[in-house]
Amino acid sequence: MPNTPHSAYDESTAPRPGHPSALAEEVARLNDRLQREAVVAVELVEQAVRALRSCDRALASEVRRRDTEVDREEIRIEEECIRLIALHQPVARDLRSLMIVIKVNADLERIADHATGVAKAVAYLGEAERPAWPRALLDLGERVIPLCHDTVRALGQRDGAAAQSLIGADKTLDRLTKKVVEEVESAIADGSLSRRAGLLAFRASRDLERIGDLCVNICEDIVYADTGRIVRHAGKLGEPG
Repeated sequence: MPNTPHSAYDESTAPRPGHPSALAEEVARLNDRLQREAVVAVELVEQAVRALRSCDRALASEVRRRDTEVDREEIRIEEECIRLIALHQPVARDLRSLMIVIKVNADLERIADHATGVAKAVAYLGEAERPAWPRALLDLGERVIPLCHDTVRALGQRDGAAAQSLIGADKTLDRLTKKVVEEVESAIADGSLSRRAGLLAFRASRDLERIGDLCVNICEDIVYADTGRIVRHAGKLGEPG
């Protein structure tokens, strides 16, 4: 009677020391796509801030058009993550890597959405209106851009230490957002800013503040991916960050 194997084990598909698994290779490709999506999202933030500063309606329209690129890629990346989870049923570090991709992917899409919100502040101005925006609003835009770049750099390198150093940056943005409100009220009162422009300035400041919050969320996820340590809400819970 011929010997029959106890299982359908195929040695050729088994993980080999020093060689990446099929899942690891697919996750690596997914991370490359995530990085490209992050670069586009940050480009939109830069364009939106430039459009705001110069009241450039054409550039604001370009931001709104390109936002759909990020929307489409966000859906594709999420679908690929779901496919990999269903196909490979990953555990431990592999599962953590895919969950981080899903979370960061969603945050990048929201960053692009808020960049579009800043652009809309320009699009909704009166036809001939070129307001002198509050100084705090322009400062807010200038501070958000380097935070976005540093976040994308930490994401690409999966640098937990660099990401950790960026957590808390949103506190400065929060202070500037409050200052925008004060400057808008003062400018409307003295007639140097119309009510319409004041409302749009406030809206843009909230969008910029939210972009900063999302960058911090991404940094918290990078720390988790690098160390396995959850630092989200650590300050509020009285735990070390």
